[in-house]
Amino acid sequence: WKFLEQPEAKQYVESAETVHELFADERLDLWTHLMLQVIGKLNADWTRPAAATAISIPKEKKVLPKVELHGCDILVPIEDEDWPGDHWYNVKAFGFIRDTSPFEETFKDTWVPGEDMEGYVLSKVGKMWPRVNVHWNDRYSDRAIELLAFYGLGQHMVEKLPEAHDDGSYYVIIMNFMDVLDVRPGYAKYGADAFYDSEGKVIKIVRQGETYRPGDAGWEYAKMCFRGSLLSKVTNFDHLLGIHMIVANRLVTSSREQLGPNHPLRRLLKPFTFRSVAINYGASYGLFMPRGFLQRSCALSDKGMQQTWEIGQANFRFEPFPELKARQNIDTITLPFHEDGMDYWNMVRNFVSDYIDLYFKSEEELNEDADIKDFWAYLKITLPNNMIRDLSLDNLKDLVAHAIFHVSAIHNQVGTIAEYTSDPAFCPTAWVEGELAGRPGTSVRQGLLLSLAGSAQPSIKEDFSHVMLDDEAKAVCKKFTAEVNAFPPVVKERNTRRKQAYQTFNPDTMEMAVSI
Repeated sequence: WKFLEQPEAKQYVESAETVHELFADERLDLWTHLMLQVIGKLNADWTRPAAATAISIPKEKKVLPKVELHGCDILVPIEDEDWPGDHWYNVKAFGFIRDTSPFEETFKDTWVPGEDMEGYVLSKVGKMWPRVNVHWNDRYSDRAIELLAFYGLGQHMVEKLPEAHDDGSYYVIIMNFMDVLDVRPGYAKYGADAFYDSEGKVIKIVRQGETYRPGDAGWEYAKMCFRGSLLSKVTNFDHLLGIHMIVANRLVTSSREQLGPNHPLRRLLKPFTFRSVAINYGASYGLFMPRGFLQRSCALSDKGMQQTWEIGQANFRFEPFPELKARQNIDTITLPFHEDGMDYWNMVRNFVSDYIDLYFKSEEELNEDADIKDFWAYLKITLPNNMIRDLSLDNLKDLVAHAIFHVSAIHNQVGTIAEYTSDPAFCPTAWVEGELAGRPGTSVRQGLLLSLAGSAQPSIKEDFSHVMLDDEAKAVCKKFTAEVNAFPPVVKERNTRRKQAYQTFNPDTMEMAVSI
């Protein structure tokens, strides 16, 4: 409290709520009440940056100061090229509240019979709720489980079984590996595999060695465990670790440390690394630390958090989108993820190819570029699982294209999840064994975690050509931007024919970089 009384921290305690109102809801703990004020203030003060003015010309090539993420060996820079660092009192406030607020679960606070659970969550965080891309009116039915796999959040995870099962199972989303993650006492374990027939109809869910089928006792609970595990897997493994800390973090670090400010590849990557250092450094002390946002909104223990980062790094794949599509081998259904995704991939790949061709006419020219070789060597060392191939023009184009594809579109797929988060009974990230919804506290904190991503950033539709070196490069960028701006009507028309609208690759909903 002494800290919060300092003049620099005054903004965090200025609120329309009285002290009584602030703590009247005993279902929320001290940390949650305080963070509602902090995040509410930060969101209210946010002004959306524009690409033309916020994305600056690269300044220098240097080794960046870094911090190590808690629980894993990833290093994160702390100096953003475009964005001022967090004020010291922001960092101190987050750390102070995180480390001193009680972190105990009594499990005495639950829902009142008939209570509007989603209404309760939105009454706390609704003012700072991010954009909702698709409204899910069907959330608990068997059909909803099918839509999640073939039209929603699970599309990048569904794959064809090596051999169909006798019961007709043809496709699967595998998440039972999450059963090994240690959770805090009182919470249910994560993990569930969902199996579908060749038409996308759900056949069964396997959880903790038990098989559940439609109509079985426990079927509704098995479905909720699958939905909650899906959102948890996507948030923790795919979004926070994969997109933020592996792809975006390594991309911005390698470009700023290995490529000179006037190197054409540095200029190409600059718009797609906007604010990545700022947001990832914030995550290092706000999300990765014990007792932080992530742990308080999920069920993981300290051990479970570390297991998540270890398993995530060991199994991370960084493969060009056509290779992901081929590996999934979906051969009886057209996934919107594939249909829209291939169109966007081709835009990005052609853009990158045209740009690189301006500066490198042959393999010999490429291999004579010392900065490129250093950039490639750095990624070979720092990206997990030996995923960087030998340096060549085609491999460079694939890597850069997939990096841009990841930080724009795949970040949208795994990070724009407002529609899955507001209802504690839809996709809870923590729940008690046997219950059909998350508890009030973790549900509000799950909403708070999402609200951190509610600040609008530069759109993929904006012109970023001012960063480029010459008129030819600017023309290539403007051509790409024109193609991107022409794509929303295509997605909109396709959505009129789909069982469920899908917006991941709609540029109207896509940001340029991992900047939030």
